[in-house]
Amino acid sequence: DDIFAKPVVLHTTRRRDPNDPSQSIFTEESTEDLWKRWLLDPNSSRKQAWDMFIGVLIVYSVVVIPFRIGFQVEDPVGGEKIFEYVVDGFFWVDIMVNFRTAYYDINDDAIVTEPESIVRHYMKTWFAVDFCSIVDFEGTMKFFVAGADSGGAFKNAKALKAIHLLRLVKLVRLMKLGQYLELIEEELGIPPAPFD
Repeated sequence: DDIFAKPVVLHTTRRRDPNDPSQSIFTEESTEDLWKRWLLDPNSSRKQAWDMFIGVLIVYSVVVIPFRIGFQVEDPVGGEKIFEYVVDGFFWVDIMVNFRTAYYDINDDAIVTEPESIVRHYMKTWFAVDFCSIVDFEGTMKFFVAGADSGGAFKNAKALKAIHLLRLVKLVRLMKLGQYLELIEEELGIPPAPFD
């Protein structure tokens, strides 16, 4: 036996009974067992690293969006625009990741690994926040207003400013940042801030 091998951590999980899909069974599974079924353990190092990365992108958004609105900075172009699309792409990927991330059920004291239950749980919790934060409401409004505008009223400065404020919807990501900060505090053993 290799003395340097990482110990396998087993979790009590709830999943569908392969012999009777209408029933759930409780079993012991490792993070690797979940990975084989294309599921992420919410406590795995992979998921925690992903959450920290998404947390950094949220901080970026929370700083850049108000700056652009407050100082009336022009819309990004060139490489900066591409970077914005990449950031939004990562937020879309995060939605897909969350649809495959198991969750802890306090009532069963187990990690739920049933895909249908995971989807239902995500749809009831963070999905609306995640979805609203990546939809380009500003671009959609510009498209519809410009399409309906034949007299040039769209160029009205007040209408443009109002449409730019739709970017603030992306700041709903802040709600998730608290969750990520708790994760970082817990993993790094940092005591909570005095104002928590």
